[in-house]
Amino acid sequence: MKWLLKCVVLLMLIIPIAGCNNSRFTDIGSTSDESCLLDTESVHWIQKGQFAEYWAKFEYSGDARKVEINAIKKYYINIPNPDDFDYKMIRYVVDVPGHRDKIVEILTYDKKGNVMNDAHLDNEPWDSIVPETFGETTYNKVTQLLK
Repeated sequence: MKWLLKCVVLLMLIIPIAGCNNSRFTDIGSTSDESCLLDTESVHWIQKGQFAEYWAKFEYSGDARKVEINAIKKYYINIPNPDDFDYKMIRYVVDVPGHRDKIVEILTYDKKGNVMNDAHLDNEPWDSIVPETFGETTYNKVTQLLK
């Protein structure tokens, strides 16, 4: 019985510590094989009251991971081992009063945490923030963090 009590106490101490490592990330939307995490520490104004910037992490498994690997093979021909893909980080710029955003950079990582590709998308068009979408959920969280 003492052994069981010690295990429970130990788990109570370890679980909060393990959660601290990912406290900077907030789940914005997940499915069974895909998740999007907002890097809350990256949210900042680049022009106060107008434009903000943030990073989001996209993790994949199952069929969604296969789709991402196929996209890597199709669009990033210089990546030597696309099957090593693990996750990607996307940097967004948000026009806060205009209710729109755009992607400005995509970093693709392998299973060892190494950057496989860094794509800068300087001329991407703005996308409207559409109600009841990932974009609106993220927009609401980002604007909340900017206050």
